[in-house]
Parts: sequence; C-alpha cells; structure tokens
Amino acid sequence: MSKLFKRPEHGKVQAAALEKVPNLKPTPPKTTKRDFKGSTRANFKFLDYIWISLMWLGISYLWGSVNGVILPNLNSRYIAEDIKGTMLGIITALGMVVAIVVQPAAGALSDVNQHLWGRRRPYMLVGGISVVLVLIIMAAMVVFFGNWWMLLLFYLLLQFSDNVVQGAYQGIIPDCVPPSRRGRASGAMGIAQILGNVSGLAVATLFIDLGRIELALLLIALVVIVTLVSTFTTIREEPLRRTHESTSNFKIILKVLHELRNYPDFIRFIVSRLCVLTALATLTIFALYYLQDVMGKREGTLTESYTLLGVVIITCSLLSIMPAVWLGDQIGRKRLIIIACGIGATGMVLLATATDMTQVMLYGSLIGIATGSFNSLDWALATDLIPQESAGRFMGISNLAGAGSQALAALLGGGMRDGFNAIGTHLFNLPHLGYTALFLMGTCFFLLGIFFLRGVKDPAKSKVS
Repeated sequence: MSKLFKRPEHGKVQAAALEKVPNLKPTPPKTTKRDFKGSTRANFKFLDYIWISLMWLGISYLWGSVNGVILPNLNSRYIAEDIKGTMLGIITALGMVVAIVVQPAAGALSDVNQHLWGRRRPYMLVGGISVVLVLIIMAAMVVFFGNWWMLLLFYLLLQFSDNVVQGAYQGIIPDCVPPSRRGRASGAMGIAQILGNVSGLAVATLFIDLGRIELALLLIALVVIVTLVSTFTTIREEPLRRTHESTSNFKIILKVLHELRNYPDFIRFIVSRLCVLTALATLTIFALYYLQDVMGKREGTLTESYTLLGVVIITCSLLSIMPAVWLGDQIGRKRLIIIACGIGATGMVLLATATDMTQVMLYGSLIGIATGSFNSLDWALATDLIPQESAGRFMGISNLAGAGSQALAALLGGGMRDGFNAIGTHLFNLPHLGYTALFLMGTCFFLLGIFFLRGVKDPAKSKVS
C-alpha cells in the first residue's frame, strides 16, 4: 500500500490543491511539520492513534447514550404505546435529515477555512460548545418542562451542533494520518467508537433505572468537554492563506457535488455503507423496545439485561477489530467487509427466531463481530477512494450514509414495528410480529450492502507495513 500511496512532492501537492480551489493556498509544508505533539507524519507514534481517535470516543458516547437509551425512553414517556415506534422513527429521521444537510456542508466549509487555528478546529470548538449547551438545556427540560415537541426541538439542535463537529473532524483525520498508517488508525477509531457506544449505553441505562435521566445528560456533556479539549489541544494544523479572490460558501458546496461525479467507486461505497449501517441501526434503535416488549424487561431491570447485551456485542466487536485490520491488509478491505456483512445477515436471521435472553446474547455476538469488522475497515476504504486535498468534503459526504441509515431504519422500522404488531395481534395472535419483520428487514439491508460493494474497486489490496 505504501507504493500505492507514494507521497508526491510538496509542489505537486499544492498544485493539486490549488486546482481544486483556485483562490486558496496552504501554507507551504515543512519537512519537520508536526501534526501532533511529539510526532510528525513520517513518524506516527502509538499515542497519536489515541489523540486522533479520542473525539470519536466522546461522539460515540453521546449517541450511544442518546439514541440507544435516552431518546427511546423519553419518547415512550410522552407517546402512546401503540404508536411509540412510529413516533420514535419520526423524531430520529428528522434528526438525520439535519445531519445529512449539516455534516457535509461543515466539512466542505472547513476545507477552505483560513482561521489562524487551522481549517478544522474552529468548527470543532464552536460545535462542541453548542453540544454542551444543548445537553444542559435538555437536562433541565427533563426535570421542569418535558413534552414530545420540546424533545423534538432539542434533539434537532443536538444533531445540528454535533454534525458541525463531525463535519470538520472527519476531515482532520485524513489530513494527519500517513497513508501507510490508515489501516491501523481506522482500527483505533473503531475501538474508540465501540468503547464510547458501550460506555454511553451502560451508564445511561444505569441512570434510567435510577430515574435520573438528567444526570445522564449532564455526564454526556462532561465527556464531550474532556474529549473535545484533548483532541483540540493535541492536533496541529497549518492555516490556509486566502488570496484577494473570494469564493462563496454556496459555490464551494456546489463544487463538491459536481466533483463527486468523477468518483463512481466512492458513490457505490456510500450506497453500500448506507445499507450496512441501516441494518445495524435497525437493531440499535429498537433494541430497548424489543427487550421491553418481547423479553419482558422493564425499567429498574434494564441495567442487567440491556447493558449485558451491549457488553456482549461490544466485546465481540472489540475482539474482531485488530484481526479484521490485519486480514484487511492481507486479502483486501472490500472482501473482508463483504464477509462481515454475511456474518451480520446470519445474526439478524437468527435474532428473528430468538425466544429467550440466552439466544439473544448468542445471536447478538454475531452482530458484534460484523460491527467491529465493518467499523475497523470502512473508514480506511473510504479514504482510499477520495482525493486527499478534499478530504473534509468527501468524508462529510460519506457520513451521509451514517445519518441516512438512522433515518431509513427509524422510518421503515418504526412503521414496520407498529404495523406488523397490529397485524399479528389481530390476525395471527402474534403480538410481536413487528420485531420479526424488523430483523428480516435488517437481513435484507446487509445483503444489499454486499450487492453494491461488489461494484467497488478495492485500492488497498496490497500489504501495509
């Protein structure tokens, strides 16, 4: 892979960048430039993997808590039982619409930002502060003035703020990681995401059992502050210098959409990623309702059941990451992602037949293996497919799949859960038929992910040192 990503001379790098955005010039790079404390791009150290991935821990903790437990719980407080799936789907989907619009726009605008702090960090800071403020207001809402419409409003504000952070953060990682280290960096990111998800899920579930959701929200704000400050202070960026000519933000975004047509493999990758993440989101969005409705778990006992299921899935995810990174470097990332999708589809089919928690744990472990393998490889494959001078814009676009998957899973899954439960109850005496339909829907999306990924050329089949 080192040959594939052989670094061009500095003059050629700048010429390529100027061709994409004519009115911007990066500060001339130096051979001793430091992206992180104590490290240069040519000397990427162990701690650098931690610094570059730490903000993912905070972001994953946030959404593991909110989407995994807090949002479903608050939604069921304010909405009738027979339509809670549909209403959860609506609120989640609207949040994802915000993410779909904001994240690629923030990534594109950060690409051409000439602030003295660098291109990405100002957006990360402003977005991070907004996230913290919204979480504090949500905590007050839970205690003093909660209703479904207020929940919708603050959820949309939270999505807006966080996706400003993510839009910029998605670009800073390809900026700083040498091509020969991207497989390992992708693995480190996968670990950070999984640890954030499981810790956020476990802690939020504990607070729900204690009846203190507001404390869970305040703790999320603290985690976001710590991880944001850590990443913000350890990353070093070179600011861009703007010439006399100016380009509007609207034209920048239009230019990215036009440029995307030149990368058909990247488009296929986005569609495949959308399908795979929709399959995974089908489980994560409705897992709480599944345990409550089908397995009979209620508030006060969720820490034991829901957290244990999360730990099983996350443990399998963590154990699969580094082997997946190594195998991806040996046989190709695309091929291994296809295998992971096959494992995930098998797990979904089996979950549709589960009758007790032991079976749920066992079949859920297959979903964990698929999740860990996929998360450890898809970012590296994405960075292999994009132009490096436009990393922020393209990685922001790639995350449309992440936001879109949540919207698809929420809208389709919510209606399917409520509709098939009603059909099963009245016609077949199967009151939980909707959850069987959900898992079969997840299986179909895994298979669609395989179908679209087969058309993508894998540029990373060569071994990485």
